[in-house]
Amino acid sequence: MSKGLPKIYFDACCFIDIVTHQLGGKIEAGRENHTWYCYNLLKASQNGEIQVFSSQLTIVECLSAKK
Repeated sequence: MSKGLPKIYFDACCFIDIVTHQLGGKIEAGRENHTWYCYNLLKASQNGEIQVFSSQLTIVECLSAKK
């Protein structure tokens, strides 16, 4: 990846909201826009347009999220 790409940090809530929404679960009221933006930022990262970073603890937080 290029050094000059914009960078963004994702906390676990970004991933949890995306997965919850995609599985048809209910997310907190008012977080629909948050989920849409996070999803599209991940797509931009896959396309090499930005860099998304997260903590190693994100994996633990996502795995321990309640259903």
